[in-house]
Amino acid sequence: MIPKQYSTPVCAVRMMQGLTLFLCLGVCSLLFHITGKRLALIVSGACFLVWIAGGLFCIPEILRRIRILIDGSKVTISSGIFFRRTRTLLLHSLQLTILITTPFSRYTGINFLLLRSYGGTLLLPFLSRKDAESLHKELTVCLLNRSMEETAGGEVPHVP
Repeated sequence: MIPKQYSTPVCAVRMMQGLTLFLCLGVCSLLFHITGKRLALIVSGACFLVWIAGGLFCIPEILRRIRILIDGSKVTISSGIFFRRTRTLLLHSLQLTILITTPFSRYTGINFLLLRSYGGTLLLPFLSRKDAESLHKELTVCLLNRSMEETAGGEVPHVP
């Protein structure tokens, strides 16, 4: 397997920014209908400031820092802004791959790949649809090859 590196697509960053704006507007309109206008305006201003700080600066920075590296023997994901977190899954312990796609995932970039192994799960978040499908296929072929090696006693038939 050729080493490959994956990162979060720009469309996923924009989608998450839009979702945070939608959430802030929903909270503001709900408060406007429940409480008086003065409290609603104060909370709306606070929500807008939170959206500016979170939606425009924090979310894109968090998503840009996600890096997924796949080589012949392991899958490594690193993330985090202030504290870098690196998780590694050895491919020989991989048992199952699960591809999770959302509606319109081709446009939103919100696709996930779950890798199940002996005693743990590794989530590969925010992959483009093309990357998620190709990675799922590669890892499934890797699993099939390993399974055939174990059952055939070392002889591996070609798996397309």
